[in-house]
Amino acid sequence: MYAQPEVDVKRTKVWLKSSVSVAERKLRLVVKRPLEKEKPDEFNQGLDCRLRRLDRINRVIAKASKILPTDALVLEAGKKRLDRIRSLPLIPASQEADLQQELEVEADLAKCREDVEADEAANEQLAQRIMLSRRHVPQFAKFCDCGSRFLEDAMCCRKCGGVRREVGPPVPEDDATVRQRLAIEDEMEGQKALDTSSGF
Repeated sequence: MYAQPEVDVKRTKVWLKSSVSVAERKLRLVVKRPLEKEKPDEFNQGLDCRLRRLDRINRVIAKASKILPTDALVLEAGKKRLDRIRSLPLIPASQEADLQQELEVEADLAKCREDVEADEAANEQLAQRIMLSRRHVPQFAKFCDCGSRFLEDAMCCRKCGGVRREVGPPVPEDDATVRQRLAIEDEMEGQKALDTSSGF
């Protein structure tokens, strides 16, 4: 007998039309509206739409508060509805996911650009260091005036004792040699710093 939802809905509508003021009726309809319908969709979204909706509800609450007592439950429900609407997203979930994906892609691209710029700066710094650290290697004669061949690291002739002469302009070291020498120097400096910190 009591499980009659259609009758209850009709009874509620009759009660709202006959016994409740217009301001209270509008407030009750606002509170009764499902929260799902307050969520943004394809046509109603963004901050402007949200502000307009909140302004309309505020006006309804203000009109109802002039008639109802301050401790009325429907007024409290209207204020809670305002807070819940404020906590809803401004754009639909699908667009929010797309926006989040775009932001992640932009963040990845920015990180890649920073890595590339850091690599280019490191390479430029290394090239400048190589340029400044390049030594000019003197070129010495391979044969003495007496006709005997110099040993590779000899500075004097082993036969006549003549001094090995320089021939031609000095040739700068190649990049591979400079890189190898710089790596050895860096390793020696690191070992030296380690020995200093350990107290040896």
